[in-house]
Formats: sequence, structure tokens, C-alpha cells
Amino acid sequence: MIFKKLFNQALIVWDHCVYVRERLLWYDTEKAMPFLVRDTLARLHRAAAEVLYAEADLVTPCCATFNVDWEQWLGHAPETIMPVVNGLDFNTVGCTSARVA
Repeated sequence: MIFKKLFNQALIVWDHCVYVRERLLWYDTEKAMPFLVRDTLARLHRAAAEVLYAEADLVTPCCATFNVDWEQWLGHAPETIMPVVNGLDFNTVGCTSARVA
């Protein structure tokens, strides 16, 4: 976000909200910390994600069905969400050698 502001660069976020989702789930189940600490940290992570999505010029989640809902729920505009599917279809793209990793 700093480069976007200082150098007028585009901010593209590749994310599938696993981090935010996993943090929220962990804070919900972690009983060793007091509730107030867990709640504060969960709100901090959500606020950081909301600021990032608000500033992002483009968000590219790896799934077009479920994860787009997370980006929209966290405040990103639907018209600038462009899903990118993980992996390659080698039948379409082709390989440079016979050996596929």
C-alpha cells in the first residue's frame, strides 16, 4: 500500500482469504487466551484485511465460487475481483517437455 501511495503503483492482491478465515477459526477455538484478547486480535486481522481490500485495485482469488464471497464480505468491490484458478490445464497450455513435475 505504501508503494501505491508514494509511486502511484497498482495494488494487486492474490488472496483466497485462507489467512483471515483460518485466523477467525483459530481465535474461536483457542481457549488458552482470554476472550478479550482473542476478540481484539480477530478484529485487528479483519480490519487489516478490510483496509487492504479497500485499497486494492484488483483482487485475484484462486476460486471463483466460494472465496469471492469472502472478498466481498470484507469490503472489496465485486467488479474488480478477477478469479484465477490454481494450477494449469496441461491439455490447453501444453508442456515444454515430456516430464511433468
